[in-house]
Amino acid sequence: MLDITVFDGVHNTNKLDEKYSWEGICDLFEDASQKHWGRGDKLKHLAYIPGRLSGPRSAANVVHISFGSYDIDVAGTHPDYIDFPTMRSKLDAMGVAYVLATSTKSLVTDHRYRLMLRFEQPVPVEHHASMWHHMN
Repeated sequence: MLDITVFDGVHNTNKLDEKYSWEGICDLFEDASQKHWGRGDKLKHLAYIPGRLSGPRSAANVVHISFGSYDIDVAGTHPDYIDFPTMRSKLDAMGVAYVLATSTKSLVTDHRYRLMLRFEQPVPVEHHASMWHHMN
């Protein structure tokens, strides 16, 4: 089971500690992706930390990260840009468990999206920064 801390919007500090299977995480984000929110309204809806918190919402209170959650916001003109279908093909070829979802910034010619990767085990917060840099 994977830990996820959920908030009803980015400004809400009342957390809900949840445990989901990877399939449950996929279902959670599939349900959220079916809702059509305007860019200004997205801040009022599902916000999450992909792990466990000890205390109020703050990076300093993260205990561990259960799965990776990465925004792919590189502009289409950037040399490192990877469009959505190409990223999906690369992930499928690697055989990893993932969720890939477009963001409200995404355009037909300039894909912006979020990549979530399943971890085999929780990553302690002290290792998260080096892991995040490696992913980038």
